[in-house]
Amino acid sequence: MRLQLAAALVVFAGGAPALAEDRAEVSTSLFAEKREGANGRLTVIHPQALFGVDLGRFVTLDVGYAADAVSGATASVYQVDAVSSATEFSDLRHEGTVSLGVRGKRSRMTFSATVGTERDYLSRQLGGSASIDLPGRNTTVALAYTHGFDQVCNRENGEASPLEARALTGDDACQKTALISGKDRLTMDTDGAATVWEDLSIDTGAAT
Repeated sequence: MRLQLAAALVVFAGGAPALAEDRAEVSTSLFAEKREGANGRLTVIHPQALFGVDLGRFVTLDVGYAADAVSGATASVYQVDAVSSATEFSDLRHEGTVSLGVRGKRSRMTFSATVGTERDYLSRQLGGSASIDLPGRNTTVALAYTHGFDQVCNRENGEASPLEARALTGDDACQKTALISGKDRLTMDTDGAATVWEDLSIDTGAAT
């Protein structure tokens, strides 16, 4: 059984007649999946908010926030000589975005910065986009580019052979500095095995 529910609230604050209106949007989405018997379940709650203001006639500033709260259980596994019970899991992801836009009569440019954090992953992105309406206003050319300075947390396997390497588990702590930078933990203690953060660069471009 699947259940999806979404609710949204949009508020517009009036400004001067010559300017576009300031804007605010708040919404929440709910996704719930309940499988038959012992086949597991999954629930995702996704609240988000966006606020924008006009800084003069040609410049806009937008600030956004979103979160993903995930919880569920894996399926139970039945074998001839053993039964593996369902494993409960949960995770929480936060993401913040700031963007600055400049618009003209036929052109627009936007610069944005995004930071996302969850237990074992950090997402940091810088991006920009530009578009222009060609004469006649029936064709628009647009370019966009984003570079991600991401980090992923992994179990410390620096001296392990490929057959000895172990995957990260929910018992292994992934430490962060100021929530936006990973911090290696090179000793094992009661919080689990040693963990390290590995850099991951992601470049995305689009032309339309």
